[in-house]
Amino acid sequence: MTESLAGGLAAAPLSMRAAATFTSAAVRAARRLLTDLERGRRIDTTVLRSAMEDAFGGSDAAGTWNWKTAYDLCEAATVLFLRKFGPAMRAKAGSTAAMLPMLAKIASCLPTHTRRSEDSQALQQFSTPIPLGLAACTAAGITPADRILEPSVGTGLLAILAELAGGSLMLNELAEGRAALLDHLFANVEVTRFDAAQIDDHLDAGVVPSVVLMNPPFSAAANVDRRMADAAFRHIASALARLCDGGRLVAIAGAGLAPDNPTWLEAFVRLQERGRVVFSAAIDGAVYAKHGTQTDTRLIVIDKSPAADAKAFPASVGMASDVATLLEWVTQHVPPRLPVAVPVLADVIRRPTISRSAGAIAPSRSSTSGSAPERLELAYETVEWSPPEGIRLTDALCEEYGLQSIHIPGSCPHPTKLVQSAAMASVAPPKPSYRPHLPSTLVANGVLSDAQIESVIYAGEAHSEFLAGSWTVDATFDVVAAGRDDTENAIRFRRGWFLGDGTGAGKGRQVAGILLDNWLKGRRRAVWISKSDKLIEDAQRDWSALGMERLLVTPLSRFRQSTPIRLSEGILFAPYATLRTDVRGEKLSRVRQIVEWLGSDFDGVIVFDESHAMQNAVGGKGERGDQAASQQGRAGLRLQHALPNSRVVYVSATGATTVHNLAYAQRLGLWVGADANGLRDDLPPITTFLNRLLALTIGLQNVLFTAFEQLLTARIEGAVSSGTYDLGLETLRAESFVVTDRRTIYVHPRTGAETRLLTIVQRERNHPVGLDDALAHLSNHAVLLINERSGRAAVQIPAPSIMLDNGEIERRIRLIRPMEQHQVPLNMMAESHWVEADRERFAAAWLAELAEVPKFTESTIHVAAGLLLPIWKRLPNESTRVYRLQNDAGGRVIGRKVSATWVVNVLAADAPSLTPDAAFAALMDGRTVLDLGEDLQLRRVRVMGAYRIELSGFNDTMRDRLRAYGLFGEIISWKLRMFVPTDTSGVEVLSRVLDTYPVARISEREAA
Repeated sequence: MTESLAGGLAAAPLSMRAAATFTSAAVRAARRLLTDLERGRRIDTTVLRSAMEDAFGGSDAAGTWNWKTAYDLCEAATVLFLRKFGPAMRAKAGSTAAMLPMLAKIASCLPTHTRRSEDSQALQQFSTPIPLGLAACTAAGITPADRILEPSVGTGLLAILAELAGGSLMLNELAEGRAALLDHLFANVEVTRFDAAQIDDHLDAGVVPSVVLMNPPFSAAANVDRRMADAAFRHIASALARLCDGGRLVAIAGAGLAPDNPTWLEAFVRLQERGRVVFSAAIDGAVYAKHGTQTDTRLIVIDKSPAADAKAFPASVGMASDVATLLEWVTQHVPPRLPVAVPVLADVIRRPTISRSAGAIAPSRSSTSGSAPERLELAYETVEWSPPEGIRLTDALCEEYGLQSIHIPGSCPHPTKLVQSAAMASVAPPKPSYRPHLPSTLVANGVLSDAQIESVIYAGEAHSEFLAGSWTVDATFDVVAAGRDDTENAIRFRRGWFLGDGTGAGKGRQVAGILLDNWLKGRRRAVWISKSDKLIEDAQRDWSALGMERLLVTPLSRFRQSTPIRLSEGILFAPYATLRTDVRGEKLSRVRQIVEWLGSDFDGVIVFDESHAMQNAVGGKGERGDQAASQQGRAGLRLQHALPNSRVVYVSATGATTVHNLAYAQRLGLWVGADANGLRDDLPPITTFLNRLLALTIGLQNVLFTAFEQLLTARIEGAVSSGTYDLGLETLRAESFVVTDRRTIYVHPRTGAETRLLTIVQRERNHPVGLDDALAHLSNHAVLLINERSGRAAVQIPAPSIMLDNGEIERRIRLIRPMEQHQVPLNMMAESHWVEADRERFAAAWLAELAEVPKFTESTIHVAAGLLLPIWKRLPNESTRVYRLQNDAGGRVIGRKVSATWVVNVLAADAPSLTPDAAFAALMDGRTVLDLGEDLQLRRVRVMGAYRIELSGFNDTMRDRLRAYGLFGEIISWKLRMFVPTDTSGVEVLSRVLDTYPVARISEREAA
């Protein structure tokens, strides 16, 4: 709630009733502050807090309002003050120059902005200081005949000055909270809510202003989470296109946006083909100091008339140190207005609200169809899996595949041999409970094999659940934001399923089985997206193989883009190239055409076959810089966003080449609202490197390859000796593995899957280096050594040198001992107790040590096995390698080795237990600090003179989720901080936090 006035980019949208209540409170606060301004009273922190608490009925510490909202309402009070007293002030001043100190006096009564919200930061919401607004209005030369468009009104400080100048207003503001406030402040003007970067595209054709006043965001764009250097120029260009011929545009922009800046020269040359720049002056950042920034700005004046010479610009008059100087320059250098060439209409039309389901035809739910076979619930049983008796682990990468957690009576095995990775073969999948409907003949006759039926079961199991959290989707289907459960239009996304089987599994038949199961359950509409329109023949073949009418699989190309899809039931087939077709004039996009056919409440199947075709769905970084999101990927995401209840199936044997290319698989719940960004690599692209290498002579190439091989060998050996070398899945070998203890340390709340801590006694046969093998190294420039202190023997042989971080070359040697070997720097040998020995003395010491080596060595290892992903971050970070082993009883174990110290800490005591009520009370007392999972921490802090409960340690991927839980954020000293409300809602909010991030440790401190 606290961020709604500043805009709805990051905050969860409010319900209509809650938004109206908030706006009413905002108006009450503004009117209360107006009283203070009328008395000439300075509005300091104490005065402002009192007004806000009275109006909103709560404190900033409770998250009822934030300080950016409070600053906005000070500006709203200024608007009310100027409307009430502005005409008298203008009459008394008699001139613009005399009006300036009056406005400066009003501004001095207002507080300096020291806090920001996330939205104000993201949208660069810096209102126009009223002295600067006066200079801009003077440059505009406003008359009572003018119709003035302000594309980004903000809180109305610039608009009220235009109103005082006598013009009629046309106001637009994208941020819903600010727009709602403007509806009250400018009650006689209809406020539109468009993205001002495309204002010319949105406004009705009859809306033609004669003056544009604007203070656009300098480098921020709506729904774009990165810096846009041309943001301000886009706003200016679109507003200029809407301006009538002869009209005047006055813009406040960043100081760098100037015709004499080489970066922008070409853009301004193109702009002057439509409008001539007549004035440009920079303004010192001190003018904006009370508004929370010191950024230098620029006043630009453009008349809507093509320049005689597009490359000629008026010289900038320099940088004004204050508004008085700027006003003097405006008076001296801004030319008179041009005649307005066309009549101007003042009607502004509000954008209509478009329902996502408008025009959609409700899908048929008839349970009878001539083409439907007999429906029968499939009978199967769950089983406890154990490895086949007598079969031991090998070094093979794959093992034969078979059903592990279920048994399907009467089913037939797959006609060809299937394999799975060795790692997957060591762990049984979860036991399902979903019961599909399939004709019995398909099972008995082997039309669907047992492995294919298993896919239908697990797809249905996934589709029976929803992803965590509530979300909102905008009208474009592009923007998804976390929301509260009670948010109006809040939705939940149904979980999807990924079919990643390789060649030979019969993925088309598996997809047809999933579709048939849903068809027999009454879901008679579905969508099948694939890579090529030619693949419809394969889809029809797989569908008809299950006894269904092949023509029920219908191509989307049969329906023109401009016409509704007139199918009462069927499977709509489309290639990705067709799906990505966007709006064409009056024609709907293909995505929206499909959505209108299915209806917004659609709960049937959407199949994304060859789903890797949607990779790069969110863009990222590539070898050649930023990569835009692929149109296919964006279209696929839009379809998933628009139909949150749909049953999504992703089908691909390759999935994705990188993690970020899996961003299209939104329904797997992998990202939790997080953005999948690309990776930056500071090294040259491999193609560049190879081209440089191939330009060398063969001799030099061989030298480099030899050097590379030596470096690689040295790095690998160093990693092996330090215990950091990662072999991927590594099989542990020993004479014996006996599990002596097993404890459950985590149970997944949804599936009941467990993470177990196993204590295993490992018995290994020792394989010491014999004397003959040790002496054989003498042919490799070896040196025989004896340690003077311990009497132990070793063989010293050369080892590859390594390059240190400072660029020096470190020569190294390897010491071979009967039971171990390791590398050390050569210069360390002089400081050690190792001395050269003759052959006889060496042999005696070596044989004496061999006699002491036992036949076997026993050791204890600890393995965290079972379900690992949910607790991955809680596992020790000294090594992330995954191991597998087979114990003496034949059971297979796969998991991560953990240290004895970590085990002691885990088993010493259970996690601290604290109810949300007790946790809230302890935090409010100020003497307790709670350390939570994933390195989060809760403690009491003092902000702006009031106590708050702060959550620290969160990362960018957690912000939307935390905000949906009820936390509120504020940007303080350029850093986002998040807080738990301290009012009665705080316990409930804290409960949500602790459910996701449980208390790991409770500590005390002196009260803050």
